[in-house]
Amino acid sequence: MKKALISDFFGTLVSTPDSLFVGEGRRTWQLLKEYGYDIEFEVFKRNWEDCLIRMEEVSNVNCVEFHFFNFVRTFLNENFPSKSSTFRLVKLLAETFLWDWNRGVKLFDESTQVIHQLTTDYRLGLISNTHYPDLIYRNLAKARLNSTFDVIVTSVEFGIKKPDPRIFEHAASLLGVKTRDCIYIGDDPREDYEGAIGAGMEALLIDRDGRYYDFTGNRISRLTELISWLAKYRP
Repeated sequence: MKKALISDFFGTLVSTPDSLFVGEGRRTWQLLKEYGYDIEFEVFKRNWEDCLIRMEEVSNVNCVEFHFFNFVRTFLNENFPSKSSTFRLVKLLAETFLWDWNRGVKLFDESTQVIHQLTTDYRLGLISNTHYPDLIYRNLAKARLNSTFDVIVTSVEFGIKKPDPRIFEHAASLLGVKTRDCIYIGDDPREDYEGAIGAGMEALLIDRDGRYYDFTGNRISRLTELISWLAKYRP
């Protein structure tokens, strides 16, 4: 019998915004202007996104996570090399942008009910790739799910991101179980499914929109299907 169930966060328990710039990113841009960093709005958006994509591409290869503060520092250094930025400004820019983006994060309707049902049979864990841990903790608190999980592992705090098996192994260790005794559910075939399998876990893909038509592994389309899918593990 499986002892623990570990879930992804973004895309699995909550939806995320379609655009990187919620509210067009104007508050972040205006904050830059207030601090004397002169840049046209469209140039700001283009360079901000380009810098983030480039850092993500490197991170996706070496699986080393970066903090969003480090991204903001890189953006400022690239676009304003003659200026020295303070930690206060870096934090302000990062949090202004992230909390604007977070306005587009919405809890899926079934998430709370399903997670609470699982607590009766499993130790619960959560693993999330994120550049800013408070995005996880505050959203869980808002949904009143923060005390439901026995273990929460964020990539930025651990330093390594999915699909590296070490982050899955770390979560299992904190839960006090072997990876073979864990079931992992997530919405990304590479980061979640292949990562969990590579760590020795049972894996399940949640594919709400049927995007991965050629995927041949374990799959459900709604979180409510998880309870019946798990029935095979009951004695």
